[in-house]
Amino acid sequence: MLIIVIFTVSLSIILDNMTKSPSREDLTSNITYNAFVNYIESDNVATIYDYNKNAKKIKGKLKNGDLFITDNPESEDMKKYILEHGISLEEKPFNEKLFQSFIGMLLSIVPIIITIALISLFMGRLLKKQYSSNKDTKFGITMKCDITFDNVAGNEEAKQNMMELVDFLVSPERFKKFGVVPPKGTVLFGPPGTGKTLLAKALAGTAGVPFIAVSGSDFVEKFVGVGASRIRQLFEFARKSSPCIIFIDEIDALGKRSSSDGSGSGDERDRTLNQILVEIDGFSGSEGIIVIAATNRLDMLDPALLRSGRFDRQIQVALPDVDARLSILELHAKNKPLGSDIDLKEVAKMTVYMSGADLANVMNEAGIYAVRNNHSYITMKDIDNAISKIQAGEEKRNKKNITLKDKEITAYHEAGHALVAKLLSGATVSKVTIIPTTKGAGGYTLFLPDEKMFSTKRDLLNDIAVFLAGRASEEIIFGENNVTNGASDDLRKATQIAMNMVKNFGMSQNVGLVSFLDIHSNSSSNTNDNTIEKEVKDIIEQVYKETKELLKDNSDCLKNIATLLLERETIFKKDVDNIVENTMFKRGS
Repeated sequence: MLIIVIFTVSLSIILDNMTKSPSREDLTSNITYNAFVNYIESDNVATIYDYNKNAKKIKGKLKNGDLFITDNPESEDMKKYILEHGISLEEKPFNEKLFQSFIGMLLSIVPIIITIALISLFMGRLLKKQYSSNKDTKFGITMKCDITFDNVAGNEEAKQNMMELVDFLVSPERFKKFGVVPPKGTVLFGPPGTGKTLLAKALAGTAGVPFIAVSGSDFVEKFVGVGASRIRQLFEFARKSSPCIIFIDEIDALGKRSSSDGSGSGDERDRTLNQILVEIDGFSGSEGIIVIAATNRLDMLDPALLRSGRFDRQIQVALPDVDARLSILELHAKNKPLGSDIDLKEVAKMTVYMSGADLANVMNEAGIYAVRNNHSYITMKDIDNAISKIQAGEEKRNKKNITLKDKEITAYHEAGHALVAKLLSGATVSKVTIIPTTKGAGGYTLFLPDEKMFSTKRDLLNDIAVFLAGRASEEIIFGENNVTNGASDDLRKATQIAMNMVKNFGMSQNVGLVSFLDIHSNSSSNTNDNTIEKEVKDIIEQVYKETKELLKDNSDCLKNIATLLLERETIFKKDVDNIVENTMFKRGS
């Protein structure tokens, strides 16, 4: 289409210029017959065109290129006269001036043609992008999922809730007897990697129904109406594939709370959200369509999306506890050769706060380490290296640029973390190393906190102390002016805990029980911010002071741990426990 437009415009320009350009007659000079004879006699005539003795005129071209026309004497000897003077006769004249004029016109409009072509190409791409959504959107559909609930370990409560949905699809008559209305929408919420998508696929696989997977970002467009149109197409597509499951991953991309700032920036997203609400309201559970959404932040979703009759079934997919981690590890270890020294229960205890995806990655990385080290099977050391790599990064092999002073500073820094974690929180310090990692750490301390439902104020203060212990240890050993920038990440984490204590947990004497999580009052924001910052600063400074006192009181333990680190570079739980226990007993503590 664009080519036709360009050709039409170009042709019209050429024809317009040709009609305005001089004709062949306009370019020809009228000369007298005597002048014509003089030109012949002086050998200045090159060609005579279409000579006919009965014609009224003689047309020709001089040797200098000028065209001429003169009267024809209609003499019988004229042709002989012309030929005797070596003048050629041509039947079809060739108008060079007209040709040159045409070439000039053509060259003059080439830039115009190129400009039109570029503009048309640009506009064509823009229009194609803008209106491509008018065509039928293609949604990915899996007719038969190979994953079932047998492939899902841990999260037994979430599995049980999801397995009830299988009955709604397979045996709806069981629920009709009791007048139960099948749920239209289900939201799976929880941290990343906990298996929300896996549960949705397991539901489709167990029920034996098609699985339509989309992402919330697929419906977010800057052009008005595009997202809503795609939502309509999605549900129309699902009705044709019923019974089926629609899975919308990251639904918070389109289901956030409606914008209320009046800027209009969220108008398109609001229209898309309204459309999905209309579609869910518009079908009944008897259609055999179950909509499952997934999000990491349930609190960000619009209340209209979560009200009864829409996404009213909300299932938490939490991080696995120690028993769930053991089940997940056993599931991912089925096809892997494990050494006799591996105790998966111990591995489950070592992987606190790891998601199902993290645990799968641990077993996979352990297999990679086993292959790399030419092992016949996966050893406990391979698993330990895999856990360390995921949590802190892989150890650097090139350590030539690390000076003895750097190693000493790192040793005391990590010894401070390990000692305070052991003394205050009672956490299990599984590994301490001063070998730098690929994630930028000069060293790291891995400790396993106790798993519990709640954290007390004392627990949070102890966590802050553990993060500040590295910096405190540097100041005690090397002096206040010789502390390093190695504690930057520790300080950030400690400050975040203190900020949450003041703003969200009501654990502050000056601020009190008010939660600032959802407060947006501009009139009091400055006052609140100043008060909060002062309170956070007081908490950090007080805990830092107490941490330094604790390290000074146990300086012998601190030095012993640092000395062993400088000697071995990496120490483990039993090494830290032995140093602390032996030193305490010697002091009679």
